[in-house]
Amino acid sequence: MRPDIEGQIAAKLEQLLGTLPGNVANLERAVDASHPAVKVPYFTLSPMNPSASSISIAVSNQQGAVVTIGHGSYREFWRDGGNLLGRLPIDEELFLVCKSIVSGNFSERVWYDSSERMIRSRLALLVQGQQLGFGYGNVLWGFLRRKSVRTFIYEPY
Repeated sequence: MRPDIEGQIAAKLEQLLGTLPGNVANLERAVDASHPAVKVPYFTLSPMNPSASSISIAVSNQQGAVVTIGHGSYREFWRDGGNLLGRLPIDEELFLVCKSIVSGNFSERVWYDSSERMIRSRLALLVQGQQLGFGYGNVLWGFLRRKSVRTFIYEPY
């Protein structure tokens, strides 16, 4: 039987929250209302510092997790681990990724169309000496439709 990764991820997020000074972040657990038939659980770590990046993690015990940070850059992590950082289990990988996000000092570029809707984003995060890419949107679509580009610099929690 495969382990319950939702519970493992929840424990790692609680562990991370416990390493932070009091009241610098809130951890919420909910079910994604946009997919009522699937009931996808997700976690959100929200910083009190408005210049820090929030973290949202949607979890599927069958598939893995999707981590969304900043203004919408995301990356998928397969449940069996070994996604980015060697052969670590998924909960350990996500712990290290979240720890880097909480530490801040990274930036995100976001492209908007003429209606100010986000059409593309790119973010590079340094985790254990490796640069991990997160993003949203299609390169060509963003190039053809972009109106403006903004860079967001994220601070520590």
